[in-house]
Amino acid sequence: MTHAFPPRPLPELPVQGSGLTYPVARIFCVGRNYAAHAAEMGNAVPDEPFWFTKSPFGFLPSDSILPYPPGTSDLHHEVELVLALGEGGSVWAHGVGLDMTRRDLQAKAKKDGKPWDTAKDWEGSAVIAPLVQGAPRPTPRSASPSTARSGRMRASRRWSTASTRSSRISGRSTRPGPVTS
Repeated sequence: MTHAFPPRPLPELPVQGSGLTYPVARIFCVGRNYAAHAAEMGNAVPDEPFWFTKSPFGFLPSDSILPYPPGTSDLHHEVELVLALGEGGSVWAHGVGLDMTRRDLQAKAKKDGKPWDTAKDWEGSAVIAPLVQGAPRPTPRSASPSTARSGRMRASRRWSTASTRSSRISGRSTRPGPVTS
């Protein structure tokens, strides 16, 4: 069968110092994983992680210019630990990313009881730096990443990296290719 038009190849993340790239098949993001931010946004913090997805075509290399997205006047970013999963859901590599959100579109969608994918998923909504092969240290089982600026805590994750990853792979394909944040 012939394609109506050429399909887009999957985006690829560079892996530092290796000459390898990691094909991005899907992008899974954890919602409300920072308790203080959830409270700031007027949301309850769930007992278990919940997930939303971004198209792999939302990926933007971190050395690129992010054009201001259309349809918004309130663009926010959240710094995220990125895990590139390998066979069986193991952590194959890790990195840093920005989860970009058109906050005004998200607020309207939530108010109207509609999905908020238009606020979270567009080309450039997942800015990701080159990956570092292997799991982050300390090991993901004990890690619960946090961010501090000038010695002041800015964000602390609600769930450990291991419990978040376990939740993501539960009941889903564990083939290599997904990126989680």
